[in-house]
Amino acid sequence: MILSCPHTFTDLETNSKIPFAHRLALISDALYKSLEENCGGNFVDSTNTTCTEDLAAYDELIELISKQNVLEPDCSFLSPKSKEAFKSAISNQEKHRRSIQEFTKDYLVSLPRPRDLWCKNFDYLLSDIWGNYPSVQDALGVRQGTVSEFFRCNISLSYTVDVDNVLDYHKNLTSLGMQVLVFSGDHDMVIPHNGIEEWINWLDLTTDIDWRPWFVDGQVAGYTTKYTDGGYRLTYATLKGSGHSPPEYKRRECYEMFHRWIHYYPL
Repeated sequence: MILSCPHTFTDLETNSKIPFAHRLALISDALYKSLEENCGGNFVDSTNTTCTEDLAAYDELIELISKQNVLEPDCSFLSPKSKEAFKSAISNQEKHRRSIQEFTKDYLVSLPRPRDLWCKNFDYLLSDIWGNYPSVQDALGVRQGTVSEFFRCNISLSYTVDVDNVLDYHKNLTSLGMQVLVFSGDHDMVIPHNGIEEWINWLDLTTDIDWRPWFVDGQVAGYTTKYTDGGYRLTYATLKGSGHSPPEYKRRECYEMFHRWIHYYPL
């Protein structure tokens, strides 16, 4: 089983973001200390007025930071329009039957040129064009007529999120003889690595290999540790400099990590 930047427990992940921001010097020592004292480690539903004020100060400081990768520019969702406007446009496709090429052209005109400011969202826009090429759909085995127009994210799906904690499921899996790989980008603020490390520690496994660097071409690619519990084996790894999700940022390193793990080699 492989878990990449896994969402496991909403409250834990929310609480881990403030220590993460402090570690990366996004907030001051003074604010972090105040948050710890006034919120008591609970940054989710505190009713303490002072805590609420500290959280407002924290939100203001990280507002313009890219949560996907704190090292990268904070770009708009897909265009200068808001996410809500974009969702509305997608959900009303039948009324707005412009081709994806025209859609992309209109928005790229108003975005900075790639040589002035590169954003990963440019790749996402291009993927919509790529996915609509007949030759691409043919190569992927897509049956003609089953997809009228491809979008990278089908945000028209209607569903309700009613599970925000799956830690007990992970605990139950430790009774099975599974090989598990969990990895995370160490600059991902969507699902911070320290939150992942916290729930892994909660599983109460035995440390088999202590925290150490792992390498690709003689350079540190990240850090790793390994846990055991009977026949259960969990390998955890970080990808240095990577965001959410690591294969988008560190393709070679992710390939090497998977190749070693799947063949039972140490990272």
